[in-house]
Amino acid sequence: MKSRTFIYLVVFIAFFSSLNAAEVVIEKATLTEVVNNVSIIDRSSKKTSGAKVQQVLNAPNFLRTGADSRAELIAPDQTVTRVGQNTLFSFQQDSREINLEKGSLLFQSPSGKGGGTINTPAASAAVLGTTLIVTTTKNGGFKVLLLEGKGRVKPASGPAKTLKSGQMVYALPGGTLSKVFTFQLSQQVAISKLVGSFKKKLPSSEKIDKAIAKQEKEIASGEKIATNLLASDSPEVALQVDVAQDVLEEDAIEGLAEEAVSPFQLAITSDAIIASSELDPAFTFTFDGPNMPELQSPPGSSVEGLSESPQNSPLSGDDAAIFIANNIFFRTPSVNLSSFDGRSIFQFIALNDMHIEQSLTLDGLTSTELALIAGNTFVIAPDTTIATDSNHFTMVSLGGGFELGGDGPAAPPTRVVPLEATNLTLINTMGSLSVLGGESNFVGLSMLAKENIRNIAVGDLTLDSTANFVPPGIGAGISNADVDLKSLPSGMNKAKAENIHFRSGNDVSINGFASESKHISIHAENNILLKAVNISDLDGNKTGNLNSPTPTVFMRAESTLNANGVRFQTTDVHLQARTVNLRNVRFQNNSRVILESATGLATFGAANQKSGHVNFISNVKYGSSFVDNTFISGGSGNILIQKFGSKPSNID
Repeated sequence: MKSRTFIYLVVFIAFFSSLNAAEVVIEKATLTEVVNNVSIIDRSSKKTSGAKVQQVLNAPNFLRTGADSRAELIAPDQTVTRVGQNTLFSFQQDSREINLEKGSLLFQSPSGKGGGTINTPAASAAVLGTTLIVTTTKNGGFKVLLLEGKGRVKPASGPAKTLKSGQMVYALPGGTLSKVFTFQLSQQVAISKLVGSFKKKLPSSEKIDKAIAKQEKEIASGEKIATNLLASDSPEVALQVDVAQDVLEEDAIEGLAEEAVSPFQLAITSDAIIASSELDPAFTFTFDGPNMPELQSPPGSSVEGLSESPQNSPLSGDDAAIFIANNIFFRTPSVNLSSFDGRSIFQFIALNDMHIEQSLTLDGLTSTELALIAGNTFVIAPDTTIATDSNHFTMVSLGGGFELGGDGPAAPPTRVVPLEATNLTLINTMGSLSVLGGESNFVGLSMLAKENIRNIAVGDLTLDSTANFVPPGIGAGISNADVDLKSLPSGMNKAKAENIHFRSGNDVSINGFASESKHISIHAENNILLKAVNISDLDGNKTGNLNSPTPTVFMRAESTLNANGVRFQTTDVHLQARTVNLRNVRFQNNSRVILESATGLATFGAANQKSGHVNFISNVKYGSSFVDNTFISGGSGNILIQKFGSKPSNID
């Protein structure tokens, strides 16, 4: 078994609010916003059709949302219903009942009497309130979170519970309710996609703000205690409390599970806020100590692989240490990890998203590998620097479908999650650096490492620039000046390391980029598109070596390689593609250049370019001379044209 394997996640994220007056029947609602994959299922014919704005959902038909999808509906009585991702629900005819098969809903009622009977696979309860969140739980029941006002939840049997803003209760299988818990409204609302991700604000947004201000005042006075746990809206969650009026015990919610919730289960179903340099021990586990996690997933867990024994854990070796949570929020400028130095690896694992809200230094792991792993993706603030001194630093967006022990994607995933950042700087002063993502889209990415750099995407890998950049020697001037990476403006893409490797499952598109390395390789399963690129030798050696087994530059596109405004300040260049198109390209004098195409033939001039050829379209120079037929021959200082072959075995 591989020490690290796929972690597949099916994350249900959403929020729920209130239905309108108990006596008023809701049999239909009109869609006012539809985002991504939303469909309506006709209950009688089973026919599924894509939902559209202004379409009416009539009882008893189902509305279903897919991953990264949401919808908003408004009923005739002005009740607002917001639907989270991976949700399936319907209104029941001639009643005030809602069948919530899975997922989450937000209801907001203008009357304050919003509610009705919520039916899930294993629980039922009548719910009243103004702005409520209702989310299914793994045991078939559901939980109710009140965002503002007052609410009331009455189960099928047993006493009812009254909720105030910032309080939650679980509807349990068997028809009873849990005790009432308090959660932190400010944190909950801040991460809520159903509160803040729609075009219009909720009608009750001002009331929610007032409820938040009141609770924060209570926290400041010491009346309530803020912790780093969030009352997440995920249906995967069994227990979560943020503002604790009393201590959460393992058996606090009787009947929620047959067994007590373990610290590890509580961690992976909770959101963690890292607000200081010291890590919260409630989320920190080792595999060789007293807090070794019992890697048993909660019943029905979608986190595959967490049932393995520690010796074969997908979270790495026997001496591994992890900080794990549902979502992780970095809200500190630095984290001291020196107490974990000497282990094989330390991993921050967010089963959903990892939020990096400011520049961050992760230091103290000079002899240990460091990994930031997001089960879905990263949410990174613009102009952020992430620095470390570990022997290898890896950022992985598993939502893109990566095998951690491999060099890239395995089988193509059904859904590629974007990995995006603007003006992001990644630094590893002691070792190597790897970034693995889905549809990777970076604007102004800087990658600086002492040893090696890898940037690999399942789908497209795009590096764009907001700053104008023309490599020296391209265009009218023939300057021999080198590019100083330190002097490049913000918004430029740059990379510096011993070795640099870019790989894409589709296209590699680079606009505005400068690099320094002993070897750089770029491999795309489809096309490579280069514009305004300067590639330099790390050691400054500009003399070609025909006997070198590994070229300084190796690029392979399975379809087309387009280079426009590219300068190779390198000893040797090897380009492979079915078709190679060169415009405004300069090769270093006395360097080795090997160009491979499907036919192994060359053309000159824009009017003569052909598919399957190496096309010298315009302004291609070798040293200070324009390239023509006289350069196409064997020997030192010449350009070799060959047929497109296999990738050399010694190339990454």
